[in-house]
Amino acid sequence: MKRRIGMTIIGILLTGISAGIFRKAALGVDPFNCLSQGIELLTGATATTVFAALMALFLVITFFLGRKYIGLGTLLSLFMIGILIDCTLGVLNSLLPVMSLPARILLFVFGFVLMCFAASLYMTADLGVSSYDAMALIAHDRIKKSSFRICRITTDLICVTIGFLLHANIGIATVLTALCMGPLVQFFNHKIAQPLMEGKK
Repeated sequence: MKRRIGMTIIGILLTGISAGIFRKAALGVDPFNCLSQGIELLTGATATTVFAALMALFLVITFFLGRKYIGLGTLLSLFMIGILIDCTLGVLNSLLPVMSLPARILLFVFGFVLMCFAASLYMTADLGVSSYDAMALIAHDRIKKSSFRICRITTDLICVTIGFLLHANIGIATVLTALCMGPLVQFFNHKIAQPLMEGKK
């Protein structure tokens, strides 16, 4: 149990840090934030309000269709990720006030790999995931012969499509995250997170 709790906490911490890195790289937002930003533009509501509303909606869906995914990770993601994003962005803005395009690309690549690794850790620990991440997991459970990779790509593409239609800020990072996050998370699941859970080297 200690191993699982540790993987959950570290996974959530790295998720918040990687999301802050994404914002600093400024090459587009991840699929969930793409959806959120589109709704902000449509409604005129604040980012905090839309984020909370979307997370609440996904949490209700998760409660009825996959409540096994609600746990420590769900609560930590609700209360910690926003703070971690702000702190990470503040530190990066202080250390790197101006960045060239190549530097931003390198920063994005690092942040993207870190985000996938973080998601793999806390999903594999199975002590609750963010309500958005639960959408792909629920689809994977309910659709026969589906892979998590395809389910994740599908949920991300839905968010990006809605965000695009609502004129959200889509960049190369948005597209790459939507297409590649599922496969890379699955890679980390098999190569690192699952062996770590089983106590293997």
